[in-house]
Amino acid sequence: KRIKPMTLPYFDVKVVAGFPIPLNNDELAQDIEVLKMLCPHPDSSYLIRVQGRSMIEAGVNDGDIIIVDKS
Repeated sequence: KRIKPMTLPYFDVKVVAGFPIPLNNDELAQDIEVLKMLCPHPDSSYLIRVQGRSMIEAGVNDGDIIIVDKS
């Protein structure tokens, strides 16, 4: 079975892990293609870049782009 790609919005803002940040479409930089299997709820998800090292023990490094699922 072939895994289909899809796109998610990428917001060009940095967020410190652990702190919520309000986003709006004015900050939308681009759509980025990801594999559908990585995101079960694409309509309520987006990509954002992490700033800081507070989640390094969980494998999330400074500068990583993560999927945020609001569902």
